[in-house]
Amino acid sequence: MANGLKRLFKIVLIVAVAVPLFLLIGFVLAISFMDFNKYKPMIEQEISAKTGLELKIDGDLNAGVWPLQLSIASSQLQAGGADAGADAGADAGADSSPVLAFDQLNLQVSYRDLLFNRKLQLTSVEWIKPRLVLTRQQDGQVNWRKQAQNDTDWHYRQVAQTTQTTQTAEQQQALAAILAPIAQLVAQYDLKLTRFKIVDGELIWRDLSAHQAFDISGLQLDATPIQLAEPMALKLDAQVKNADNQQTFDIKFEGQVVLANNLEHLFLQQVRASLAMQWSPETQRAAQHITFTLKQLDWSLIQGHWQLDGFSLDTEAMAFSLDAKAHLQGEDNEQSKDNAQSLQVSLNIERANPRAGMRLLGMTPLNFVEQRALTDMKGSLKAQWANQAWSLESIALQLDDTQIQGYFNYRLIDQAPTYQFDLKLDQLNMDFYALRAAVAVESGKGDSIRDSIRESTYLPIAIPVTTLRES
Repeated sequence: MANGLKRLFKIVLIVAVAVPLFLLIGFVLAISFMDFNKYKPMIEQEISAKTGLELKIDGDLNAGVWPLQLSIASSQLQAGGADAGADAGADAGADSSPVLAFDQLNLQVSYRDLLFNRKLQLTSVEWIKPRLVLTRQQDGQVNWRKQAQNDTDWHYRQVAQTTQTTQTAEQQQALAAILAPIAQLVAQYDLKLTRFKIVDGELIWRDLSAHQAFDISGLQLDATPIQLAEPMALKLDAQVKNADNQQTFDIKFEGQVVLANNLEHLFLQQVRASLAMQWSPETQRAAQHITFTLKQLDWSLIQGHWQLDGFSLDTEAMAFSLDAKAHLQGEDNEQSKDNAQSLQVSLNIERANPRAGMRLLGMTPLNFVEQRALTDMKGSLKAQWANQAWSLESIALQLDDTQIQGYFNYRLIDQAPTYQFDLKLDQLNMDFYALRAAVAVESGKGDSIRDSIRESTYLPIAIPVTTLRES
């Protein structure tokens, strides 16, 4: 009896191991010898039906068995229809270009989900040299959708074209209309990736209605893993060029990102980033390098709430850290709109050179007689904005040799500004901030009159005596 049970157990064990193994071997052999290129017309037709764009796969379709992977080579998406040329671009660089083209796309699929759940579950995406061209005409027509007048694109234009810092109820609904179908699509297909990687990507953006022209090149993106409501490690490296003024930005970013299931909430933490800026040679501006660090950012995209903790910036001109909290949700009712908007900032300035900061912003620096004037600032302050009122509280600053302490409040009451302040200034020497000025002086007699230049000085702050008395 015991020997019979042992024999039965061995048979069951062999069958339990052998059957899945034979199935796996058969599947691997089928994948190895299958010609996937015969499915290219079917894939092209399906993608074109879903997007309204024409897919053309010029390269081969190949499959790998370990890991289970499908590779698509040399493909492009082109705006379809007779109006493709009109939608394609705003300039020669974007005109008639494919909306999307890439050298290779590698898609990895989970063996476990395929064998046990009988479904294709995408686990990893590697995109090699993708080139995305996005253009928008003056009339709002775009090249990434066949019809630009549908509701979704209308909502997009409402959000993209707003320049206000506050969000009205209509803008919130428009943003929600964009995010809701995307979140539904992610949930429907259970999109979860162990890795998403872009190698040497390129993005061309042209918007005639907003007068924007940007080129992103050398894009290196690595995100692991990608799943809503879970931390994602993100690394990014790219060069951004403003095609209008030839200004370039070299961007490096590394940090953790969490995106809510409904895509309406964004959380960043442990961010380290750098930005190198270069201008065209004719501007004769020196290159600038900026580094950022961020402890965390909590941002509600729909409601307009955000909180910034542990942000620091370091440049040649300044180094500071700040914490900030904002509620920028607007309402249709003007009274409730005022009460709904607020901003609080706590700023700590480790060092700042205002004159160098002016050069960084492309402004002509002031020509002080004293070379040390307006070159050294440090200290801290708190700022707050709410109900049409600004306030600078707990001011403790040192500007050059001058100590500044106290507070300053500004409020708009019945369209009339009112001020309250209590400031203490120590070691303030106005002569220290005298500026040089060139004054033309006539000299000579008759026709031999010529101009000579005489240097004089003046103070940059001209305050009437009446203002001083009222203050």
